[in-house]
Amino acid sequence: MRFLSLLLTALPLAATTVTYDTSALLTSAYANQLGDWLGEGNLHLTRIYASNAVPDNWSAFHAAADNQGRTFTVIEALSCTSQTSTQCITTDAIIGGYNPNSWNAAMSGYYLTMPDAARTGFVFNLSETRVHYQILGSPAGPYQTYNLNSYGPTFGGGHDLHTSGGTTGLGYAMNYTYGPGFLSGVSIAGANPSANDYTSNFLMGRTEVFTIANTGDVPEPPTLALIGGAWLIAVLWKRRRMMSGLALAASAMATPVIDQVNAPNGMTSGFAISNFSAGPNGATGLTGSQVFAAGLTGTLTRLDLPLWNYSAQAGTFYVEMWNNTWGAPVEPPTTPLFSFGINAASLPTTFPGISPAGWTAVDVSSANFQVTAGSQYAIVVRAVRSGGYLEGGWGALLNSNPYTSGVGFIRGANAGNTTNYTSWTAAIPGIAQWDFGFRTWVDADSNTPEPSTFVMIGGAGLVFLLRRGMRRG
Repeated sequence: MRFLSLLLTALPLAATTVTYDTSALLTSAYANQLGDWLGEGNLHLTRIYASNAVPDNWSAFHAAADNQGRTFTVIEALSCTSQTSTQCITTDAIIGGYNPNSWNAAMSGYYLTMPDAARTGFVFNLSETRVHYQILGSPAGPYQTYNLNSYGPTFGGGHDLHTSGGTTGLGYAMNYTYGPGFLSGVSIAGANPSANDYTSNFLMGRTEVFTIANTGDVPEPPTLALIGGAWLIAVLWKRRRMMSGLALAASAMATPVIDQVNAPNGMTSGFAISNFSAGPNGATGLTGSQVFAAGLTGTLTRLDLPLWNYSAQAGTFYVEMWNNTWGAPVEPPTTPLFSFGINAASLPTTFPGISPAGWTAVDVSSANFQVTAGSQYAIVVRAVRSGGYLEGGWGALLNSNPYTSGVGFIRGANAGNTTNYTSWTAAIPGIAQWDFGFRTWVDADSNTPEPSTFVMIGGAGLVFLLRRGMRRG
């Protein structure tokens, strides 16, 4: 490996050059920095939207940027210490984000990227030469962008970067889907007087959006393209971010498919998934469960659920898989087969509808949970409050049995209710039966060995991955 290190030193990679037609925020250095972070060689940026003042709404942005392909958004984030918030940044900054996909207001929700290989978005602070990439291998990582007619360019599930309009003109940034994530570190907007630097407010200044075109790169030295693929893989393996590049090559061999779906027409609400302070009968909230039977044998990679947080309170919703006996979840203290937390702030505040495209997607692939066709499993959703109370919902069709291979259950009670369901129940007074909405994805070929020809991939293609990894590493 020492020889490879010397070779790469002797054959330096060409610097990226990025041109742009016009901009009030970019400099040549800033533009080239964006190119280096993207890692695709020389680029040209075309400005398709510019706002010199805080817009009352974002209709002009969507008219210009929707369905235009991938873009850079560049924002002038101004100190808002004159405002009352203690989380205002103290230093002006030029920040923004890279959206690998088109903006689309008609989506009215998150653009989700479930496999790690698709998590190529990033947010950045050009003033501090700092970048936060989408988190890999995490259920927080899929929330690439949020698309809504009344929202400007918005990134991440927290949101990691949210543009605001109207009279206040306050945007905010928090670490959830990008960078350090999980409410840690310093937000992409910068530090503030608050102890919680992972969330920062800023005053909206000018906003610009650019489409991106590749203009060709400096050719690699021919000897570098002849390097054998097998030992280049050893270098790629050492680079954490290169795992997403390897996943691109593997994706053609195994692709998760939709297995079980329950999204019945007429489902307009559901049961509360809640966590309260103790009520008169000691109730602390409701937990829900849906039993399903796998139709495929393989690895369960993703669950889609119609969840929402109508209390708009802080906390975590946990999506878990439990054992079941005679079609019902096994009673605690059984340890869940897996458990993934969802930031309550990332959930919609109203019922997300019957279309799974608008539901919350939970990437469970890292659990490597194997399902067997015909066997039953229990999805469990519970809430853990950060303070006060937390109350959300899980969409269900009541007094009906739309999913015939399993049943919905609840346990517990809302604070103040006289009934306390100390065990899982599938029928309560006035409601005979129900099924929660859900969709499962299974990778039926996840254990297929890599073909031996993979190590023979030509050096030229691997060099492209190596360059991108070195810039992002």
